[in-house]
Amino acid sequence: MDRVAARKVRMATMLVQSTVSLAIILLMNSAAYGGKLNAEDLKKKREGWFMTGLPLLNYTTDAGTGYGLKAFLFNNGTKTQTYFASSPYFVRLSGQFFQTTRGQAYHAIQADFPFLNGSKWRLRGEMVYGAVLNANYYGIGAKAADAGLRDAKGKSYPDTASYQSFLDSGTDDASLLKYNAYQRQRYYTRWTASRDVNDWFQIILGMEYSHSALRDWRGEEFVRDDKDYVSADTRFTRDKSQLIGRNGGWLNMLILGFKLDWRDFEPNPKEGVLGEYFLELSGKALGSDFKYTKQSASIRGYYTFFNRLTVAGRLAMSYTSENAPFYEMTLITFFSGRDTVLGGNRSLRGFPEERFIGRAVTLAQVEARFFVGDTTWGTQRFGLMPVAFVDTGNVYNEFNDIFSAPRFSEYKV
Repeated sequence: MDRVAARKVRMATMLVQSTVSLAIILLMNSAAYGGKLNAEDLKKKREGWFMTGLPLLNYTTDAGTGYGLKAFLFNNGTKTQTYFASSPYFVRLSGQFFQTTRGQAYHAIQADFPFLNGSKWRLRGEMVYGAVLNANYYGIGAKAADAGLRDAKGKSYPDTASYQSFLDSGTDDASLLKYNAYQRQRYYTRWTASRDVNDWFQIILGMEYSHSALRDWRGEEFVRDDKDYVSADTRFTRDKSQLIGRNGGWLNMLILGFKLDWRDFEPNPKEGVLGEYFLELSGKALGSDFKYTKQSASIRGYYTFFNRLTVAGRLAMSYTSENAPFYEMTLITFFSGRDTVLGGNRSLRGFPEERFIGRAVTLAQVEARFFVGDTTWGTQRFGLMPVAFVDTGNVYNEFNDIFSAPRFSEYKV
């Protein structure tokens, strides 16, 4: 094993061990939290209905400059209500408009009703349109992940800068700039109902209905830097005869799950542990074009020092069975929603979105969040919290490979 590989092994192993240790320590102390807001957050909590919103602005190399707006309508209830000290709110409605200069869009209407009508039930739902003009596709599975950056002839490149020389080597009417891209649009609605069994254990049942449309860039015209191009064959072109879901289609699923939640404040936890498990079942009986199962499991831990520095860790893994559309492997399920893996701004940050995909996925993350302070402008409260993080993860062909052939030297950091 070379020195670089050895360093990767040490980093990945230390990160996994530290995250597990953090989760165990917090789990031992979690009974004290009992799902109640801490005194500071409870003191700041407003009563009744109110609106808030924020502009959305970011930049990634995948999507370019993103811009939009997200608006919220909350009902926190009153201090006399039974679950006022247990829930961050009783109603949260939101709408979002977001798009980027490189063809990504994410528009959503979402609703969340904890302790619905004073009961122990919680109803969550969303309707979403998502479009990715340049969805990444670098291949599937362990072999593709370990191969690094390779061109159409299999030549390997040591870094992104040198790989760009291959992408730039095409001609105007046979451009390679879209070699690792395809086009994807998706509409979906997802609804879950969960019920508290006790202060920290919830069972979850839900449904999702979605439709996706995919398109190859091969032969398509596009503009880059005010210059017209026609795309040559892409990696998607080369592989699509073997890809399940290459044309998109209906993907409908039954959602079953549970979570163990000892966090003190769901929107911004300072103490506690959250454990989750989801089983998603898709089949013809639900009107789906695909028949498969997907399992996702995760544990997160939080601990705050000096009431300002919060250390958070998350371990997660997912497994998607055979016959699933390949783009379903890019998602891992949490109660808060489904995140893209591996790569992008939610997992393995620093790598392109969906850079590594496989039927089995592991992810470990550690964050340090420092609360500088907050202030009130009018009726709105704003806070500043810089975040430092380390992410690592890997993809596998089979679930058992995570343990029998872990490939620690190939963990991406």
